[in-house]
Amino acid sequence: EKLKHRGLNVSKPSGPREHAIQRVASYDSPTVEALQATAYAIEGWRCSVAEESHNVTNARFEIGSNSGDGMTGEPCGRQIWHQPTLSTQSKPLSNEQEALVQEMARAGRLPGFDPSQNPNSGDVIFRAQMIRAYISQPGNTPPDLTTQPSTAKDAVEKAVKFYGMLQTSDGHWAGDYGGPHFLLPGMIIVWYVLGQPPQMINAAQAKCMAHYLMNHQQTDGGWGTHTDGGWGTHIESPSTMFGSTLCYVALRLLGLPPTHKSSIRAIEFLQTNGGVLHTGSWAKFYLCLLGVMDWKGHNCVPAELWLLPNWVPFHPGRMWCHCRMVYLPMGYLFGVKYVYEKAEMDPLIAELRRELYTQDYTTIQWDETRHWVADMDNYSPLPATMKLLHNVLALYEQSTLLAPIRNALRKRGLAFCVEYMHAEDLQTNYIDIGPVNKVLNLLCTSHQLSSSTHTTTVEKNIILNHPRMVRHMMR
Repeated sequence: EKLKHRGLNVSKPSGPREHAIQRVASYDSPTVEALQATAYAIEGWRCSVAEESHNVTNARFEIGSNSGDGMTGEPCGRQIWHQPTLSTQSKPLSNEQEALVQEMARAGRLPGFDPSQNPNSGDVIFRAQMIRAYISQPGNTPPDLTTQPSTAKDAVEKAVKFYGMLQTSDGHWAGDYGGPHFLLPGMIIVWYVLGQPPQMINAAQAKCMAHYLMNHQQTDGGWGTHTDGGWGTHIESPSTMFGSTLCYVALRLLGLPPTHKSSIRAIEFLQTNGGVLHTGSWAKFYLCLLGVMDWKGHNCVPAELWLLPNWVPFHPGRMWCHCRMVYLPMGYLFGVKYVYEKAEMDPLIAELRRELYTQDYTTIQWDETRHWVADMDNYSPLPATMKLLHNVLALYEQSTLLAPIRNALRKRGLAFCVEYMHAEDLQTNYIDIGPVNKVLNLLCTSHQLSSSTHTTTVEKNIILNHPRMVRHMMR
């Protein structure tokens, strides 16, 4: 209030949300078989950083280290997980040393991943790798775990020694970029519609991704004794239709059959809560790309809004940076009505159309479902004004009378999106601002290159090997 009186514009937090989430995430303790599966899934993986990570990526894309087509930019801070060949794996420690490594890496946790105790990974695998490398060097000794510090100075020195073991070769401290359940599925969906290129996700990575998703499937999302089998929007969230839709679809695209127990529980959860017509808008967007939802069921994302003067309050450029850079490729993909080109002949898409809905896919009145959202996802309900504006945009999108004007503006808006996305790719060295717009920019690049060269399905390999596509997938 004092800042307001001084004429400064500040935001003042309001009270608690009227639709605050009352449920909590709930997981079962893992079975012995699940713990064994986790141990098997993580075996042989290594995190490479800095220049080593560049070399790993170049090798994966069969690019020589001296080639100008390889990884560029600052390598410091980069992290990548891969499975090294047996000849490059480090020498194993003794059983006693390995037990010490695991005890320090777990930092007080019990062995194995137990989401019912803590759904966060704790970077145990990475920490074990770093500690193992540290104590393998002659003269290096780990902190003494049998004694307690007697002074604050002793405690600080012990902590510094511990974290010194975790510091990577280029000087940074690496960390797990996990938690949200709407990042990985987006990458998997884009990978699938691009034809599942192995240089983007290989078989070993796909297997680990599926294992990760199944590890985070919940058993009780706050509904008493009801086992819901869903996923949260993030790993500490109770089950939501948003998280469950994306995670289940991702698992199916990774090869999980509909008869698997995880699939059966997920389908039951989705259908019990009305089907994916009640999921969040970003999930609906990905479903439209995949061809398991009609674009008429998604609210309008017009690329031509970028053509408005910058002073207009709802100009996309006035959005928060992440929203702005996600709206950019979404506007392009909505504008071209992108749909997976093999959707109508892919048997997996036909199966998903049956599994995700509570009614026959061909009978759905898509336009009526645009505003539908499950109560469990409705954390911030749309006001009537926003719904009205969405309805106006829907009329604009569907109007035959306005088609000439819309098509002319759409063409200019799409051209702006292409130019802006390419600038974002170049300015960030194809890393982009975050993982959501990263994979959408990749898909837009593929579509734009295909459109400009009139590439046929047979020639898709040409597009995947285009320098811009390779640089996208390398990062």
